Amino acid sequence: MQMFMFFFDDDDNGTPKPLNTGDAETKKQIKSIQSRRCPLPPYRKNAPKGTSDKAASYIAPHTPNQRSRVFDAIQNAGTWGMTDEEGQAHTGIKVQSYTPRRRELAQAGWIQDSGERRKTISGCDAAVWVAVTKRGDSADA
Repeated sequence: MQMFMFFFDDDDNGTPKPLNTGDAETKKQIKSIQSRRCPLPPYRKNAPKGTSDKAASYIAPHTPNQRSRVFDAIQNAGTWGMTDEEGQAHTGIKVQSYTPRRRELAQAGWIQDSGERRKTISGCDAAVWVAVTKRGDSADA
């Protein structure tokens, strides 16, 4: 099965361009595009003085890769999407890093809440996140 990822090229007036994610060169280009398109610093919550800054400094070099892994997992799930719990299990990224990367992707417009809810292991309802293929639309698969 061939997977495609859509990116917006500013020179193209926002027209989505499909990229074949199967070959190594394209994967390299995708990581480069994603790191440019999501240049957000690590998300920081209010925590004891100095701890968030230290953690953010430590994780900063890893965030583009983590963001890419989170996006790939959600995008590859198509319209079924992924809850945070499912995404954490799929990517192996711990909740402390997964949730901020998912939040950054949502803020940047790469993913959105589908409006669907699925139960977590503990029985709570969780938002299902889907990739955005063009501004305002969720993934068609």
